[in-house]
Amino acid sequence: MFFKRDIYQGPREKDILIRYAMSFVSANVIKFDDRMFKTLKVDENKPWLVSFCREIDEGDCLDDDQVYKLAVMLVR
Repeated sequence: MFFKRDIYQGPREKDILIRYAMSFVSANVIKFDDRMFKTLKVDENKPWLVSFCREIDEGDCLDDDQVYKLAVMLVR
């Protein structure tokens, strides 16, 4: 946005502004289960953030948008 000198012309609502800003960034988020974890080949040059939650308690897990925002913040 800043580097492209792009001027936002849309509505000034928080969720819409966040969606617009997030369209300019990228991150790689991988969801895996215990079988995939056991066969995982680790790239030691890349940072990892592993989040655990219980699916039983809905309030315990980050939603997909929160995980993506966190991943974007942690990219070098």
